[in-house]
Amino acid sequence: MEYRGAFLHNGYHLYPGHLNYMERLGACLENLGVRMDKIPSTDLLYLLNEKGEIKTKDLPYDFIVVVDKDKYILKALESSGIKLFNSAEAVELCDDKLLTFFALSNQGIPMPKTMGVPLNYVNGDASAFLEKAGEKLGYPIVIKTNFGSMGTGVYLASSFDELKEVEAKLRPSSTLLQEFIPSSKGHDTRVILIGNKVVAAYKRVSDKGDFRSNIALGGHGERITLAEQTKDLCQKVSRILKLDYCGIDVLDGPNGPLICEVNSNAFFAEAEKVTGIDIAATYAKYIVSKL
Repeated sequence: MEYRGAFLHNGYHLYPGHLNYMERLGACLENLGVRMDKIPSTDLLYLLNEKGEIKTKDLPYDFIVVVDKDKYILKALESSGIKLFNSAEAVELCDDKLLTFFALSNQGIPMPKTMGVPLNYVNGDASAFLEKAGEKLGYPIVIKTNFGSMGTGVYLASSFDELKEVEAKLRPSSTLLQEFIPSSKGHDTRVILIGNKVVAAYKRVSDKGDFRSNIALGGHGERITLAEQTKDLCQKVSRILKLDYCGIDVLDGPNGPLICEVNSNAFFAEAEKVTGIDIAATYAKYIVSKL
């Protein structure tokens, strides 16, 4: 049976990682007999009509691989019966960092101490809250937007004054505060999972002395042997969030691994280069097996 699929990508901007992702995975899928197209999000119209029905453009696809994070479009597509890799729910849980932590909470998943910042739409003075949060989490303290990728929107405040300054700059974005993990400064582990199983892992290291280790910010990857404890932990996280594919960022905590973030459409160019594992081919075979 011949299948037809498409990549759904953002219609306004694409990073080189997006292009590599679609090129590599698309070629592997086509090698398996799957015809692949690319759809910008700006080409997908959906309408909630007067009958309360969600109507989307008729699409000739058996499935769509999600390269964007627009949860509204994804929900509309699922309502029309199209299978997504990953699901709308999984993408939404991963895209919002606080929702990720809520979904993983009370399930034995070690994570850095984290605190949500109350929404501030009117430029109100957040000093009282931030002072209490700083006392609870200690300095330096990480402050980041709930939505963001490749290290954007992530800051390290070394004092109460710095924390107030960054919080004011990030308004009205929703943000969170997180304890800083000194033992993982400038490095972490990126773990790639497909079908809730680890297929590759490598160490990410900052080349610029940054506390963040993102490859997009100038870091590099190093080959590692993943500890069984970390492997089991990541597979549990993937199952809880019901992910087909993901990249999990793991911090080196003082007492073991800590889950930092989960990325539902993580780039894999660096992972393939460092590990030599054909992640694209593995993911393509998984997709076909699920159709």
